[in-house]
Formats: sequence, C-alpha cells, structure tokens
Amino acid sequence: MPIRGVKTPLPRPVSPHLPARGGDKPAVTDPPVLAADRNSVCRYAKKNRFDACNLSVVVYPYAVTGNLQNETRMRVLLPLLAVGLFLALAACAKQQPAISPPYAMAVDIRQTMDFIIDPAADRIWDSAGSIITADGEQDLAPATPEDWATVEAAAAVLAESGNLLMMPGRSAGPDWNEHAGHLIVAGKQAMTAAHQQDADALFDAGGEIYQACLACHNQYLVADGAP
Repeated sequence: MPIRGVKTPLPRPVSPHLPARGGDKPAVTDPPVLAADRNSVCRYAKKNRFDACNLSVVVYPYAVTGNLQNETRMRVLLPLLAVGLFLALAACAKQQPAISPPYAMAVDIRQTMDFIIDPAADRIWDSAGSIITADGEQDLAPATPEDWATVEAAAAVLAESGNLLMMPGRSAGPDWNEHAGHLIVAGKQAMTAAHQQDADALFDAGGEIYQACLACHNQYLVADGAP
C-alpha cells in the first residue's frame, strides 16, 4: 500500500521484537529518504503489523523527518547538552571574587588637594566671570581656543579627582563619597562648558565646584594644629 507523501517505497523494518516473515533477511541497507509525515508511517506500520512509531523498538532507521536515526540521537543529545550548559553556568557563578588592583598611592589627601585638585579648580575659577579693577571691568573668560582647551583639561583633572578621593585608602565613608561624586558632576559640567566655549555655563559650573568643595570641607576639613 503506498504511503501518502512517500517518494520511495517504505521497506519492511527489522525489529528485535518481531520475527521476520518468510524469506525476509535482517540485513540493513542504507536508509531511504522519505517525504512522508509521521502519521502516514504509523498507519502503514500498523497495517503491516510492526511498530514504526516506537523508536526504541524499530532498529531500521526510518527517514520521516530527514532521518529518524539522527532525530533519535538529537533527542538523546539535547538533554545532555542542556545539562552541560547548566553545569557551565553554575561554574561561572562560583568564580573567585575579583582581586583588587594593587594601588600604590604617591600622595596623601592634603597633597592630593594641594597638587591636583586646587590647581585645577583655580584654573576654572580664574577663567569665569569678571572682576572690577581701577581700569574698569575685566572679563575673565578665555580669549582663544587654546585658552578654552586649557580650561577643559583642568576640568577633566578636577572630575577625575573625585574618583581619586573615593579610592581605597582615601575614602572616609559614604558621606565622603557623596561629596566626591558631586565634584565629578561639577567637573564634567565645566568640561562641557569649556568644550562649547560657553562663558556663562563655565561660570555656573565654577559655582557648582565651589559648593561641592565647601560641603566636603565643612564636614571633614581639620584645621592645622587642631587636636
């Protein structure tokens, strides 16, 4: 009986649970490439009294969806691959904690202020706003692209100084880190103003830098000679 969708005749399978009919030889040949759907194969198998739907019984490799032998192998391999992936992910979750980089500080907090933070802040403050002299009002804004670039570089140093203050060995706790974060924000604001050569925005950023420094000094600055 022909099977709907089968391009080549479906041979009788050799099953370890069914005796071969007269003259049948259990020799297995190359599997045919079938285009039948699984239901068609099952109906044909039941009519001819063998079980082609139970892949654990049929020895002959049918090609219902390409090749049932390959399909059976995939059904066995896929769970194994899933278990392997799970074990790999579990191993990644148990990785050793990251080792902190070996920081080697060259200056203490006061030197950080004197050598790094103060010069950068002064460069910004000296380039913002205006002053009144005997000769009249003097605009402090940078006059050339080179001057603006110098101010932008100072603002970058100031912003990164906030990170220096939060390094292990320098940080004094959550409040300290919050003040340092404000310094980073204000420094980046000054960088943007200098890059855009916006004198008014640079003046505003200078005010934010001053407030960040003042808030930290009010909480942590210890006067020379204090106990």
